[in-house]
Amino acid sequence: MAKPSKLVIVARTRMYGGRVCIGALTEEAASIRLMNSSCSSDTADKCPFMVGEHWEVAYSPCGNRRPPHVEDVAVEAAQKLGVADDLMGYILARSTPWQGPIEGLFNGLIRFTGNGGGYISTASGIPPLATAFWLPSTVLKLSTDDRGKQGYYSPYSQHHLSYVGLASAIPQINVGQLVRVSLAGWWRPSNSDPTFEERCYGQLSGWY
Repeated sequence: MAKPSKLVIVARTRMYGGRVCIGALTEEAASIRLMNSSCSSDTADKCPFMVGEHWEVAYSPCGNRRPPHVEDVAVEAAQKLGVADDLMGYILARSTPWQGPIEGLFNGLIRFTGNGGGYISTASGIPPLATAFWLPSTVLKLSTDDRGKQGYYSPYSQHHLSYVGLASAIPQINVGQLVRVSLAGWWRPSNSDPTFEERCYGQLSGWY
């Protein structure tokens, strides 16, 4: 069994089929996603990890780990230790958040669709990780698009990130408020031309 590491849960991200993606940050500043022993995500009711909790977890890398998605680990054993006293302080002590407008996310590699949705692709360049933290330089407003999907929008454009957290959305994210951002898995529409590029779409999964 792998040597246990201490970590704090920083995100529970909504996925298809009622599953959740669990983001964690270890005491050694490694950003990981906790998967089950089959290297897949459990449904929310079967997943014990909650944002802000402190755990000791034995895990090993799993999955195909195609960049930028290199954080997946299979949990071998886990013991809850309690709740972090200062979640935001824990994060800031172990990460360097991006600062600035939405157009600078993912090492400045983010691009936007005609409807304003953020994404990266091989054409834009691939960042080293699919998860990070951000201190926005503008207010972000919650809005719902014509498909009923919620997202946080720049006040100066339609540029936005879909909201995929499990907590109830708040109307506004303030300037300098710490948020967690991530990239969804590689995807292209099933009915698209085979030459259409695969993309990883940007997401906002929580705030602190």
